[in-house]
Amino acid sequence: MVRFRPLLAFFAALWSGGSVFAALTIEESGGKFTLALPDYADMSGVSWLESDTFYVVRDGGAMFADGCAVHKMTVKRDAQGALVEKPEMGPGVVLKGAHDVEGVARDPFNGKIWVSDEQDTSIREYDPETGERTGRTVPVPSFVREHARGNLSLESLAISPDGLTLWTANEEALDCDGPRATAKRGTTVRLMRFTRPDGQSEWVPAGMWAYVCDPVGSLGALNSGVSDLCVLPDDSLLVLERECSYETLGLTRIYRPDFTKATDVGAIQSLEGAVYAPVEKGAALYSLRDGDFFGGGVLQSDVACYEGLCTGPRNANGTLSLLLVSDGGATASRTKWGLTATVRTQPYVRTLALRGMDGRGRTVPALAQAFFGPLPPLEGRFGLGGFGRGGVRASGPAGKSRGELYGAEAAWRQRLLESGAYGLHLGFGGAFCPRQEYAAADRLAYGEIRAMLVPERRGTDNFALGMRLGVAFNWLNARTAAVADDTAFSAQGILGVQATYDLTDRMGVYSGFDWRLGGPASYGPAGDKTEVDLSGWLWNTGVFFTF
Repeated sequence: MVRFRPLLAFFAALWSGGSVFAALTIEESGGKFTLALPDYADMSGVSWLESDTFYVVRDGGAMFADGCAVHKMTVKRDAQGALVEKPEMGPGVVLKGAHDVEGVARDPFNGKIWVSDEQDTSIREYDPETGERTGRTVPVPSFVREHARGNLSLESLAISPDGLTLWTANEEALDCDGPRATAKRGTTVRLMRFTRPDGQSEWVPAGMWAYVCDPVGSLGALNSGVSDLCVLPDDSLLVLERECSYETLGLTRIYRPDFTKATDVGAIQSLEGAVYAPVEKGAALYSLRDGDFFGGGVLQSDVACYEGLCTGPRNANGTLSLLLVSDGGATASRTKWGLTATVRTQPYVRTLALRGMDGRGRTVPALAQAFFGPLPPLEGRFGLGGFGRGGVRASGPAGKSRGELYGAEAAWRQRLLESGAYGLHLGFGGAFCPRQEYAAADRLAYGEIRAMLVPERRGTDNFALGMRLGVAFNWLNARTAAVADDTAFSAQGILGVQATYDLTDRMGVYSGFDWRLGGPASYGPAGDKTEVDLSGWLWNTGVFFTF
């Protein structure tokens, strides 16, 4: 069964129409480091800068006289993405005028950072080198600012890799949208989207969708709701939900919502009693309980309260790295079961790996994924080419002649291993030789339909060498002086080699040799026969386009 899984995946993708919401998996890449308290106890947001360097923001807890700040953090990882040593935190730059910073997103156009402030429900642009505001803001709707619950406002922030889309969300429901999360019902928050055509333009609202968080533990939660967002290379969204409670300790879940059937609720200023469809969450891509209830004593719960999530560099095995950072928080007293308990959380840095997405951000359709696991997606190619010298040989009463056979092919390529070193093309194509005059009364037209498998080995990122294995169904339409038009058919095997070279991300060239196995297609009475002989070798070359 394993050897046929790529074929099953291909047909599953066809069956799904290629539009099924793509499936991804998130797994541990190994390694978790605890940072020393209280120096970096309150990491509330993270964004990738370059290589192994990230921006981390502090939310200005009670331990810090300087308030909110942004740091550069270096995360040393191995080839598989696992942490190899404690992350290094650079000196903080105070974000002037900030009150409670909870989210950060680097702008790829100018290198500045956008920061969400939970206290005044705002999103502003800052210079990370000076901590000064640039004056640019995101137009958060006024009713969101007016109805945001205290300390439950804009906890999250993310910008797409191309810098043209920005997402944020409130941590728990606006007071006009419903209650906070309970053991029986999850709170409903708004995923807010903003777009711009380029880096110089201002952000404009571009949609708002309802997202229902999971219910909390029966004993209630100290912290709950949406704590961060992350935009993947295909512009889909990851939602980080976290819950810190005595029952669940540090419970973290990551979802990838599907907006296909969801209602845009931007014009609905109160969701309670309104008719709308929330986004579909599906199953959690990642779930983690991280903490030690007895780490600080029976009444002191040391848990991981993750508040920051972002993508990082790609790992050697092709997976996309994800970084989680947790908020250590300030020591506080809370009353549970009639007792006063000291609650603090540990500041953790953890790495994850997202599998099932290639470098271009494409993913395997869900039905295909079910057949052969979290592999990179099917890559579509359309090729145009021809068969050159040694190609179609036509003979008739006027003697032998030689023609060109032109073809077109649609192919789907699947990487078979995590490294992407081996792949498989499944191609369908057709070819034709236009009707030609070999003598005044002798006309010939030839065509074929072919199906091929091309297992290949990539030598470099641009070059691949593979075999051509398949079958060609040939047809011959001929007319001689003595016989009217008629058609004959034959089938031939294909065995050959093929080399491909990617000129760009979207275009490349291919060339190779085929050996056709089988007899010629022929038509005509004895002594006056017209035939096409493809039983020998054929040289093929052309150009392909990736989609």
